Amino acid sequence: MKQNIIFHIGPRKCGKSLYVEKELEICYKNNLYIGTLIPCDKYIEPIHNHQKRRNNSWTLYEISYSMNNDFTYINNFLQKGEIESLLIDGLTTWVSLISKNTYDLYLHADILVNNIIYLIEHYNICIRLIDVIPESFKNKHLKDICKQIHNTLLEKGNYYNLDIKIINWRI
Repeated sequence: MKQNIIFHIGPRKCGKSLYVEKELEICYKNNLYIGTLIPCDKYIEPIHNHQKRRNNSWTLYEISYSMNNDFTYINNFLQKGEIESLLIDGLTTWVSLISKNTYDLYLHADILVNNIIYLIEHYNICIRLIDVIPESFKNKHLKDICKQIHNTLLEKGNYYNLDIKIINWRI
């Protein structure tokens, strides 16, 4: 089976997540959803909306404040061989929520991309990545991190001869 990797990039609330979730539900019976919003007052409504619309083909993993622990869990879970597709929804959000300062942002962005490349190289599953466009952020550092994540993922994907397709949701 040829690996199926698609990176969806677009503005907030344009339907990226809903589209990808439905696509994977139709094609696969065992899906792993990586939720990157940390439950707090600001994100409770979007988290609940996403949870309500996913069917029972999904296993949910919500990130912690340790990206290393998160990827250890994801890797161990994928090693069981039961998962057919992986969806990581909100790459820049993940990095921004666990970073305490500007240096952490850049460090976590590199760790995120390296771990995603590892997953792509080691597991023959369908992978979907979702992120917002850099213009979604007012903070200059977050805009820069968003661009860095996107560019580095594509550069490393190209370097390792990985077939990562981009779907740009800009309206």
